[in-house]
Amino acid sequence: MKMSTSALKKMIALTIISAGFSAPQALTQAAAYDQTEIHLQSSSTAEVISVQLNGNKLALEQQPVVMNGSTFVPLRSIFEMLGAKVEWNGSTSTVTASKDQNVIRLTIGSRTATRNGQQISLDAPPLNLNGTTMVPVRFIAESFGAKVDWAADTRTVQISTPSNGSHQPVSPKSSTDMDTIVTGTFAYPWSNPLNSGTAEVTKLDDNRYHLDVSVIHGFSHNMGELHSDFTFDGNAIVFTESEYDKVTMTFTENSVTIDYPGNSFGGFNAEPKGTFYLQNSGTNHAPFLTKLFNSLQIPDSYQQGLTDVFTYHVSQTKEALLVQSHSTLNRSKVISEFLAIYDTSTQSIEPFGEITGTSKQNLSKKLEALSVSEELIYVLLNKGYADRFTELQMQRFDNGDQTLGDPDLFQLTDAEAFYIVTGAEETTSISENYRNQDNIGSIFRTEVDHSDANRVIIHCYELVRNGQNDEHTATIDWFEVNRSNGRVKSILFVE
Repeated sequence: MKMSTSALKKMIALTIISAGFSAPQALTQAAAYDQTEIHLQSSSTAEVISVQLNGNKLALEQQPVVMNGSTFVPLRSIFEMLGAKVEWNGSTSTVTASKDQNVIRLTIGSRTATRNGQQISLDAPPLNLNGTTMVPVRFIAESFGAKVDWAADTRTVQISTPSNGSHQPVSPKSSTDMDTIVTGTFAYPWSNPLNSGTAEVTKLDDNRYHLDVSVIHGFSHNMGELHSDFTFDGNAIVFTESEYDKVTMTFTENSVTIDYPGNSFGGFNAEPKGTFYLQNSGTNHAPFLTKLFNSLQIPDSYQQGLTDVFTYHVSQTKEALLVQSHSTLNRSKVISEFLAIYDTSTQSIEPFGEITGTSKQNLSKKLEALSVSEELIYVLLNKGYADRFTELQMQRFDNGDQTLGDPDLFQLTDAEAFYIVTGAEETTSISENYRNQDNIGSIFRTEVDHSDANRVIIHCYELVRNGQNDEHTATIDWFEVNRSNGRVKSILFVE
């Protein structure tokens, strides 16, 4: 697929914004391509590129892409698997990677990086795609002394490190090493309405199962699907559909990795393969979820299908787990959220605590100590807000909104800002009456209090009535919504 510079610029800006970057940052990063015509290889004409590190295939949060003859790979994933610490500065769009005595710095849109203060010329400027910093693969070799080879027959980037400095990634157990199949719903890491993928594994009888995989990617809603029964005899997985003869599937205690050569079952960047992480096992027993839920002291009644787990990569061996429990009366309503860190090398879980208005600041500091990016911290602590903002962007894109991606023109309406905070559509006020027949009790009300060109202020409060002469108003929180990037912050509980 060949795209004009302006079209790709806007696409990059949109994907950056959807990942949590501000509109000005998105346009600045996309503007780096103004002087170059971009040729983006479509999955319909080119096979997916895979990456190996010291002979081990890597499961990456963003697939490598080819632009202007340069292969771009995810910087954070590969650097962290090489043992480097990676930090992101959102205000300057700069990435810093450090390992031993070496410090690498690069800026989105710039063809010049530095290694220990010395300039390095890049084949092409880095870009930020779907929230992932992508760099020319040759830069990996010039950074920490790794060797890069290209296997044309398999379209594989082969990265190797010196034996004394190799940093092997943690390899998942093969399905042949498992004595059972893990059933349940699995999801891509960092799934959101714009880019999501689910794999559902269900048991049919003693050794027969069914797999449903669905992937949706980007504003163009590219889709990929895979559906088949399969058998497992304790040693090998065999799909009943002949078209899936080359599909492989491996399990760990909290994930399933699906792979196959080339592009066969999906649209651009929407092949239904990769690593999916256990989100919900329904009423079936899943040892990993039981271990996680017990460590967070989640009641038994919410462990059977009412609690979802969302997985986010933090480092080579650490994953952030966002745990959301839902109401028994309204499955769409989240009644509690917890955060935990899973160490894949030791298979241990560290509870971080419950996410509340008063705990967000402390949780943010804990995540910062793990070098978690500011963008990911916001999503972990405000997933509902982040997802609803992305949904609004998608709706505007589908409706042909020309302001999306333009920092000077894009503005949320009061009703859209209200939707981000409450989930209530096409309104700026909602009330819930919990008073009894004698008008005693509380009315909970949320409404837009005031707004200006840059922000919308929303007041959440309680109208308490204990008797004819005992009435008062109690503020629950004030929320400020940024009209340009959709970010929400509490005014009462300073974050």
